Amino acid sequence: TGTRTFTGAVTINSGGVWDLSGQNPATSFANGITMSGTTFNNGTGAAAFSASQSLAGANNMTFGGTITPANTFTLTNSNTGTVTVSSTGSIVLTGNFTQGVNSTLALAATSPFSGAGTFNASTNANTVNYTGAAQTVKAVSYKTLGLSGSGAKTMTGVTTIGTDFNMSGSATATTVITSIGGNASITGTAVWTNGAINTLTGTLTVGTGATLTMDNFAFTVTGTSSITGTVNTATGNTGTRTFTGAVTINSGGVWDLSGQNPATSFGGGITMSGTTFNNGTGSSAFSANQSLGGANNMTFGGSVTPANSTTLTNNNTGTVTISSIVLTGNFTQGTNSSLSLSSASPFSGVGTFDANTNDVLGVVGERYVPLQNEELFSFGDNLLDGGGRWETAGSLRNGRQVFGALALDRETVLDPNGVADVVKNYLVVFTSHDGSTSVVAAVTPIRVTCSNTLNVALKTAKQSFKLRHTQSLDGRVATAREAL
Repeated sequence: TGTRTFTGAVTINSGGVWDLSGQNPATSFANGITMSGTTFNNGTGAAAFSASQSLAGANNMTFGGTITPANTFTLTNSNTGTVTVSSTGSIVLTGNFTQGVNSTLALAATSPFSGAGTFNASTNANTVNYTGAAQTVKAVSYKTLGLSGSGAKTMTGVTTIGTDFNMSGSATATTVITSIGGNASITGTAVWTNGAINTLTGTLTVGTGATLTMDNFAFTVTGTSSITGTVNTATGNTGTRTFTGAVTINSGGVWDLSGQNPATSFGGGITMSGTTFNNGTGSSAFSANQSLGGANNMTFGGSVTPANSTTLTNNNTGTVTISSIVLTGNFTQGTNSSLSLSSASPFSGVGTFDANTNDVLGVVGERYVPLQNEELFSFGDNLLDGGGRWETAGSLRNGRQVFGALALDRETVLDPNGVADVVKNYLVVFTSHDGSTSVVAAVTPIRVTCSNTLNVALKTAKQSFKLRHTQSLDGRVATAREAL
């Protein structure tokens, strides 16, 4: 019963403990609190601040009840630890609350603010984290804003983030943010949907399990983009999705804009090392000299347009599938690249298409199904249920053709009563990466070590199996065994 009133300054020194959570009385402060101790827990009782003052120090503070700065006065959070207003608390803005330099405020309540006073989180370098379940985010400008915990964060009226925007946990938010002055990071299983035209000045990071959903608005990232989670689209394709810095799809990452097919623009190239890259059927502009890199397949269902006087180089060593290329600028096939062109008239424009300078594996049609070397050798192992032994393997024509030979258990003995010449048998598997041959498996007594022995082995094989590159090897093992 009764209020605990502290008219003078309160200092929790090193090793000190302030813990009112046992009985949770009301408190009143008039000259600030400096926290340098071990524990500050003000309990769930109401905390009134009767004059302009500060929360100071460098160690964490917890308020489980309401925090109320008095009318016309300002409470400034200058504490450089974390000041937490728990799920049972809130800030009642009878007066004003200001985030000081390098301060962090964690808010857990569903509605962490009430009252008509001001909440200033944009003047000084500071962080505000909404850490609870479903929450309403106060409609002010923020320097650094974090959304964590779980549930939907209601973001109506929050348009400007001065530096960084971070999402984590399983939080979801559809934002109307128009400007982020620093970086944006999405981790955990958080989902960020942009609900307005947005410009991100810094870098974009989408971590494993997290999702960026680009809705029916323009979206611009000036810095680099690192995608290990998922980037997709929602309800429309209005506006261009612009990525001025390099875009990297990391292992496990998914880039799939095929849901709404917006226009895209790239300025720093794309490296594809992820699971899926499907840019949809929207047009793709490339505004500077840049490359398509990585080793995994990429699909552009719309036009690809390098800008005037620039060159887009395909250095991707998987297969890049493009509907059409508009040669406003130039397009060059890089070393060991493969390009699949799917439209009836895949080129237009007056720029150059260079498929001769570098060591290009081949240009194939839209029905072409690539077969990686690993898949070829796995096919050979599966045919023998792992019973063979790899004796030789190699590549021909600068990697355009690949072969391997498995020694079989069965042998043929010539003149068993005389010279007893033992002839081994081999299972040879063979494929091309330029569309020149089918996938072939054959049984032969010839040990393949070069182009000549390969040609003889395939021409004289008594049993063989062939599959065009327009089909997949999946489920073909039984058929191949029967043929062999």
